[in-house]
Amino acid sequence: MDPRTRAIALLATFVALLAFHSWLLYRMVSAQNWLLAALLVLAIGLFLWRIAHYAAAAHASTLHRAALDREQELRQIRLMAPVLSGALVLHAWLISLLLPIQEYAFVALLFVAVGAFVYRLALYAKRYSELRGRSTN
Repeated sequence: MDPRTRAIALLATFVALLAFHSWLLYRMVSAQNWLLAALLVLAIGLFLWRIAHYAAAAHASTLHRAALDREQELRQIRLMAPVLSGALVLHAWLISLLLPIQEYAFVALLFVAVGAFVYRLALYAKRYSELRGRSTN
């Protein structure tokens, strides 16, 4: 997939995630569940950050901007891996809360999110070791 198409696809994905989490925020505020509402506000902020990033990436790819160099890619992995790890733990915790009250539709969505986090973290680990291995040669 070319960089512009990838950036647009990820932009659309994060816009959809933003819409879904905004709806969840509405539900949590209506239920006066302030802890989950605060966590959703944090998630929405992260989505807005990624939306801005991928919008800029889509625009930059039309300008034929150079790809990330090794140090920039390592920095990005060092930044995103803890964010994804935290999201993974949070979503696993939410699964443990929602299973007993039989919210199976939300649990299924959470399992999809957990799978996506694990997959992305595995890609980061592989790429990080490749980049670190290249520096020792």
